[in-house]
Amino acid sequence: MLTVYTRHHPDCPKKDDSTYRRCRCPKWLDGTLPGRKGRFRASAKTKSWEQAELLARKYEHSAIQGEEIKPAKMPTVKEAVKVFLGDAEARGLASATLQKLHYIFEVQLLGFANEAGLTFLNEFNPRNLTEWRQTWREKELARKKKFERIIGFFWFCVRQGWLRENPTATMGRVIAKHVPTDYFTAEEYKCIIDATYRLGEYAERSWAQEKRGIRIRALTELMR
Repeated sequence: MLTVYTRHHPDCPKKDDSTYRRCRCPKWLDGTLPGRKGRFRASAKTKSWEQAELLARKYEHSAIQGEEIKPAKMPTVKEAVKVFLGDAEARGLASATLQKLHYIFEVQLLGFANEAGLTFLNEFNPRNLTEWRQTWREKELARKKKFERIIGFFWFCVRQGWLRENPTATMGRVIAKHVPTDYFTAEEYKCIIDATYRLGEYAERSWAQEKRGIRIRALTELMR
């Protein structure tokens, strides 16, 4: 039979009690499996005692059925982010897009995970992601784009087989009102045209400089 125990962090107040369940330290499995020789010990890849118990029962059931026992291979958040960003670069995304992705995931997502004590990918859930989203201070459209990228990251993790479900799937979308760019007023348009007459005022006189204002004024009229 497998039992769950906690490998405490050095600074955990309960570090001397391996049976303490409620801290956010990694949980491990230890014991024997039905029909198997030797001792079985493996990380549960979670900080939840309940999830570790479920995994222990799953291993025991697999042993009874004669199935191969493979310890869970759940990547850390840092490992998943590294693979995701590497794939983004391999897809040839624009440098500006890559820069935004690096900031969102290496700085913001990993920063949130460290503050919340989340080590493994499966420790994300709708509740902690909702709480994180409430701290965002970007404008509406930027928040919308950011959340779309977070959704894309977790779908990437689902496709990799790391997660069974996307934790953002039940979260409401960010609403951003689109305000179309309006026309220039008559006064603004007059200022633009007047400015074309001043082009080259303080430069040395030449045919090209004299014609520059005419060309830009003609282009402005044409675009209008």
